[in-house]
Amino acid sequence: MQVLLMLLQSPLFTLLRTRYNVTSTTLILLIAIVIPAFYNLNFWLRLLQTFEQLSLPAIGFSVMFFTLISFLVFMLLSLFNHHYLLKPVAITLLFSAASIAYFNSIGVVIDEVMIKNITETNTQEAMELANGSLLTYLLILGFIPAFFIARLKLNYQSKWVRLKRSSLYSITMALGVSALLYSNFQFTTFFGRENRDLRLFVNPLFPLLSVNKYASSHFKTVEVFVHVGSDAQQIKLAKKRTVGIFMLGETARADHFGINGYPKNTTPNLDKRLAQGRLFNFSDVTACGTSTAYSVPCIFSLLDEDNYSPNKARNQSNVLDILESAGIKTLWRDNNSSCKGVCARIENENFRDHIDKQSLYFHEGAYLDEILLSNLDRVIATTDKDILIVLHQLGSHGPAYHRRYPKSFAKFSPSCASNAPQNCTPTEVSNSYDNTIVYTDYLLEKTITLLEEHSQDYQSFMLYVSDHGESLGENGVYLHGLPKVIAPKSQTHVPLVLWLSDDMYNTFGAPVALEAYANGCVERELSHDHISHTLLAIFNVETSLKKAEKSIINNHCLLSGMLAKEP
Repeated sequence: MQVLLMLLQSPLFTLLRTRYNVTSTTLILLIAIVIPAFYNLNFWLRLLQTFEQLSLPAIGFSVMFFTLISFLVFMLLSLFNHHYLLKPVAITLLFSAASIAYFNSIGVVIDEVMIKNITETNTQEAMELANGSLLTYLLILGFIPAFFIARLKLNYQSKWVRLKRSSLYSITMALGVSALLYSNFQFTTFFGRENRDLRLFVNPLFPLLSVNKYASSHFKTVEVFVHVGSDAQQIKLAKKRTVGIFMLGETARADHFGINGYPKNTTPNLDKRLAQGRLFNFSDVTACGTSTAYSVPCIFSLLDEDNYSPNKARNQSNVLDILESAGIKTLWRDNNSSCKGVCARIENENFRDHIDKQSLYFHEGAYLDEILLSNLDRVIATTDKDILIVLHQLGSHGPAYHRRYPKSFAKFSPSCASNAPQNCTPTEVSNSYDNTIVYTDYLLEKTITLLEEHSQDYQSFMLYVSDHGESLGENGVYLHGLPKVIAPKSQTHVPLVLWLSDDMYNTFGAPVALEAYANGCVERELSHDHISHTLLAIFNVETSLKKAEKSIINNHCLLSGMLAKEP
């Protein structure tokens, strides 16, 4: 009770309780000053870290940029300087800026791709992002200012007076920016050109531009769907049918796989398989992007990364469509948010669409990835065709890494049992994440075992690749989604492994040839561009779109691998 009385008597409560009478233009000016001052702390910190020294030109640049942000925010809000519009727009802007400030503080950029991710995120994923730190940002930078604005008595004045005052303020700020730019032109142009990435953290202006870009591309006139690969034909090389399982990983980074030299033994099963000579590990693979919404369609697209965009990929056939047209049965099973449009034209199911809380695989509000293997042998038996089954994992998706594996797989401890990894120690975050890799290793082993049990019925393979990596707090950056041009390697370096059954192994060449491939090709620089062409090659589907050099299992690759070994 005493604490409550102290709070009620505090200057802050008095400030919030009092109803002030201000003009609407004054409120806009105050918000235009407050946003660069308090909602862009992460930007100013990054700016200071970029300066070699805090010189007079550097200070001049900072003052100019502060004024520029204020000017742009002022101009934006001035568009809504009308009765019934200004308050809700201002409050919405401040809440948005508060959320963005939090995500910027952990190294997450709200760009066009991230906007796409947000629109495709399900409720569970969104709830996992809610934590004490985010709520603190929303309270201090959202609720308190919103309450203050809601209680203001706004004087909107006449249209002419509003226009005159707005013009005065905006012209003053524009002249200030121009004067500072002119007096410091050489430093500004050089520094701005060399540090363009800083603009990604200007809150909320860059996210607003990203929303506009996303909306412009998403809601533009629907393009005509282009059917490609219509000339695809399969040439059977073996009497047995081929069964392939493509395990599509989520948020797995290659440098945390024990098979790639990570000090912790996170992949004991893959290590054993590698020693047996039927599993091939590709250690230098770069992801197409740093988010699921961008990378997943890219993986299955036949567009090279340089020509790829999610919109282009959405409006033309992908490799699954082409395999289906060539007579190969394709099926997509999902334990993630969605297939991002890749499975729109083939048979698909998402386990999240029919949650059974009594299931053995239901854990911490979602299914464990083992659900993907449920009744899989029966599914395979429903057709006598060659078949490719894509299993889309939830994998190592953060920030609640501890929810991605059963307690029996908590091999490394202490671990982070929070959905705010920035509040855990680096060791705890790493341990929680590594436990997700241990579980993925188990899942891959279980998949291979399932295929081996039916070796008399069909030849088989298992391909695994992750969509992107993850930052675990290195340099203050968490999660993923940074633009690829500035993303750390931890977000783009992904694992890729291929397992072949004995029959499949023999189909693709003698052991001597595969040995050469194993010692050469696995060390080549690869990317997501290689996946679609590898799937075409492994099912021996011929089409004019197929690029032999892009497959990881062909003679060109063997030759390249052997040549790479020559002194």
